Amino acid sequence: MLWLLEASLHGSFPVYAMRSGISIEWVSILLPSFVFGSLITQLPLGMLSDKIGRKNVLLSVLFLGFVSFVSMAFFEASMTGLLISFIVAGMFLGSTFSLGIAYLADLIPSSLIPTGNVMVSICFALGSIAGPVVGGFFIDLFETGSIYYSISGMLLFVLVAGLIFTQKAEVQEVDERKYNAI
Repeated sequence: MLWLLEASLHGSFPVYAMRSGISIEWVSILLPSFVFGSLITQLPLGMLSDKIGRKNVLLSVLFLGFVSFVSMAFFEASMTGLLISFIVAGMFLGSTFSLGIAYLADLIPSSLIPTGNVMVSICFALGSIAGPVVGGFFIDLFETGSIYYSISGMLLFVLVAGLIFTQKAEVQEVDERKYNAI
């Protein structure tokens, strides 16, 4: 799902921006600002995930990215506010791919890492195909803030799924400890 973010942002945002009256000059500033934000925090987020756990960092950046994309809908009239929101969103979400790969490597046996990488590549390709389609659908369906809300909704979906599966895994660990104690 996170692969939809990049494709929606780069494929659909310019269309949305032009329909919303954002100049092409600002579009050419806003999109690279997301990448700039991601470069600022790539290493610090990776180091933080080594200390407190990748899943904790992933869930945190998903939440903060969700908040930053929702805020974009409110800052759309202010190009400075939108620029800051794009940088902040990039700071939080720019590392999700590399953090996700590292988290995958933590979860699976080393013999399955090549298979996991292939699966991630397939998901990335599907997201790259579906992103502009989904983004375009939301632009046609809703007018104001559509691109921000579609990306926010996707981030919220992934965040909730991460929280649900965290709780199930914790319950399963407790059950396994009880079974082993008997």
